[in-house]
Amino acid sequence: MTEAKKRNPHIKLYGLPWSFPGWIGNGTQNPYIDPNTTANYMIKWVQGMKRHYNLDIDYLGQWNERGYSVEYIVTLRNQLDLHGLSHIKLIAPDGRLAPKFAEEVLKNKTLKDSIIAIGDHYPGWATSEAKLQTGLKLWASEDFRYGKLMYTIMCLYEFQQKHSEKVHLSCNMSEF
Repeated sequence: MTEAKKRNPHIKLYGLPWSFPGWIGNGTQNPYIDPNTTANYMIKWVQGMKRHYNLDIDYLGQWNERGYSVEYIVTLRNQLDLHGLSHIKLIAPDGRLAPKFAEEVLKNKTLKDSIIAIGDHYPGWATSEAKLQTGLKLWASEDFRYGKLMYTIMCLYEFQQKHSEKVHLSCNMSEF
């Protein structure tokens, strides 16, 4: 991250835990058992990145390719704000859980207000109506490309198939 910032000082930094220490969750491997402990752990990580590497984290995710906890997301947002870290934006969840999560966002204003985007893997291939209805950005936390033209055509085709009654797509091939 330090090297990336040297090369491009305007690059945005995203922290996404892939695992948590065993003491979080009291040995259960479930960091959501005590949302305050997990949120404080993440805050200490953010503060450590600033203190030891002079790096400001711009975005935080919840947990790579794992389940999510609405209580934890709301707790993390509240704790970040209390610690003067309100500039950090939250992305949730991560992986293929976004359709179910989007439905929860639609029912829970506090949850929606806690995040700025729905994190998903390959969102161009699996965009649900619920995700679109949230009005939130879709964050591709994992994606791939077949080349700009082919990928764009495939995403547009799938999107139009799912939403043909609402969307008419056309493109200018000179833009590719």
